[in-house]
Order: sequence, then C-alpha cells, then structure tokens
Amino acid sequence: MEATYLSKFMQSLGDAAYTKLRKIADERDITVQELIRAIVIPDWLKIVEKHDGGESQSERHRKRSS
Repeated sequence: MEATYLSKFMQSLGDAAYTKLRKIADERDITVQELIRAIVIPDWLKIVEKHDGGESQSERHRKRSS
C-alpha cells in the first residue's frame, strides 16, 4: 500500500474575509476549516483548471522564463 503524505499550511485572514467565511460555514453547520478544506479549495482548483487548462503556475512560469 502506498503511503499518503499530507502537507500542512497556515492561513491568515482579515476580519472581513473571516466574517464572510464564518457566516457561510454557520449556514452549513460546519467549521470555517471544514468549509475551506471541503468547498473553497476544491472550487478554486476547478476554476483555476478551467482558466489555464490544468497547467500549474510553475509550468506557466517556466514557459514565460524560457
């Protein structure tokens, strides 16, 4: 069985952004962390993939640099 590695990161939010996320999370009866992990990040990744055809930022950077 292949091991799964998880990366951790810390995110700081301004009061206005946190308040908006807290309201959305409360409406769904979940925590802000769950909202970010289960909804915000996957939705953002889908949008980015549609916008750039799935090309990662580092791939785009390499193309511009060469």
